[in-house]
Amino acid sequence: EDTGIGIAGKLLSRVFDPYFTTKQTGSGLGLSVSYSIVRQHNGHLHMVSEVGIGTTCHIYLPAVQMEVAVGVEERTRMIQGAGRVLVLEDEDIVWDVCSGMLEVLGYDAQRAYEGAEMLEMYGAVMSTEQAFDVVIMDLTIPGGMGGKEAIWELREMDPEVKTVVSSGYSSDPVMAEHETHGFDAMIAKPYRVEELGKMRHEIMGKGEE
Repeated sequence: EDTGIGIAGKLLSRVFDPYFTTKQTGSGLGLSVSYSIVRQHNGHLHMVSEVGIGTTCHIYLPAVQMEVAVGVEERTRMIQGAGRVLVLEDEDIVWDVCSGMLEVLGYDAQRAYEGAEMLEMYGAVMSTEQAFDVVIMDLTIPGGMGGKEAIWELREMDPEVKTVVSSGYSSDPVMAEHETHGFDAMIAKPYRVEELGKMRHEIMGKGEE
């Protein structure tokens, strides 16, 4: 609960949308990630606000009366792996979460802020032992080249590259028909570590068939 400026009613319904923000320097992912985490724990996050008075967030989580052991099923859903992953991502908060997940899964994650940098990084090591196994690309990069444009230059450089498009805009045509737009797979933001591990495992499996 705070006593800040509050949130107008017309904006309150959008505060959990990925990338929605009224701040010039904000990413619009903080509340979206919070909402996702609470829902993943079978809970509910509810926000009430009044302009000029403040905002209150209510987090509801299910209570358990019995002793619960960590299930093997939950652990096995997090598929471990190895290799190098190049991530095209300009948002620091998204990179922090994504790189942390990849490291937990056993991967070496490297970051490119913009499409041209990503192409340079990929090309510099593609014929070496340090070559990247998978490239995860943000669909759009404000003021720069995003995955939507960079994918074709990357495929021209390496037709066998394994690519994943990632975005919070799940309704975008590229997300809906990712293979048509040059990508092997897609993953919508915000995503869970289990989803990232499964996707990474499946995309590498395609090359082994």
